[in-house]
Amino acid sequence: MSELVSVIIPVYGVEKFLRICVESVLEQTYENMEIFLVDDGSLDRCPQWCDEYAVTDARITVIHKKNGGLSDARNVAMDKSHGKYLVFVDSDDFLEKHYIEYLVKMIQSTGAKIAVCGWREVEEDKVVYPEDMRLDDSRTELWKRTEALEKLFYQVPVDNSVWSKIFCRELFEGIYFPKGKLYEDFATMYKVFERADSVCYNPYPGYQYMIRQTGIMLQDFSERKMDLIDFAEEMKDMVLKKNPELAASVWSRFFRANCHIYLQIPGGKKYKSCRKRIEHNLKMSRSKVLGNKCARRGTRLAALYTYMGFTLFRAGRKWKRMGKK
Repeated sequence: MSELVSVIIPVYGVEKFLRICVESVLEQTYENMEIFLVDDGSLDRCPQWCDEYAVTDARITVIHKKNGGLSDARNVAMDKSHGKYLVFVDSDDFLEKHYIEYLVKMIQSTGAKIAVCGWREVEEDKVVYPEDMRLDDSRTELWKRTEALEKLFYQVPVDNSVWSKIFCRELFEGIYFPKGKLYEDFATMYKVFERADSVCYNPYPGYQYMIRQTGIMLQDFSERKMDLIDFAEEMKDMVLKKNPELAASVWSRFFRANCHIYLQIPGGKKYKSCRKRIEHNLKMSRSKVLGNKCARRGTRLAALYTYMGFTLFRAGRKWKRMGKK
């Protein structure tokens, strides 16, 4: 349990949440950490606060840099880190106090290359610190590479976010988050999982995910959001070529990614080409999803709706509420 853990926290415009985040890391029961606070050109008081924290705790290293986005901030810290394990924390989220201790325990007791835990959603104006939660070892599952990738693509019980996970650092050798792009976790996680011989999971909800009104999921559509479609097409082509046994699950993930963006695009001529591109992708993948009994029920229902026309598909969004089932 004494291995060094590198904790990477990009910081930009989060002065309302930064202290909650950093103090939850400093209060971890696992102490052998190096903590990188990457000031990505923040214009509020965050840079000053980062420096103040570095004075109070020698484990903290502050990196001040010109604004380059979330991916760039993570990449810079990864290159400077030395830990055997990597942990990523978003600066508007926070951790239960045993979080890192339990993730390290999971990865060392199972021999897995990645450990994944559950998370709890927290509304930004209703922050409640979690009670002293304990890890139930009997609920830990160990998955071989193919099974782990299938669960990642089906998004049950693991999703493609980089948080709520700990990684052996060698998995990221030569892999970086795509600079200047949205949905950087989607573009990266399946490549990292593909390198892991095994992945372990426990539903222990140690990561506290802050739901913010300014989050990317709640922002109006812009063509930048088509980054997800670029990444989904790249993922599909790469996985089908390299791991054809994963075809069913990757088609499901491809379909859901396209649905996610399509339902955000407003009507009218301005984004017609975006809609047409996604409609093509949905038509190409819907039969594979509809006949896949392992796909989530909401995914299959969405595929059925597309056969009834995309006007009805857009109106029948109740399938989205079934997405977790």
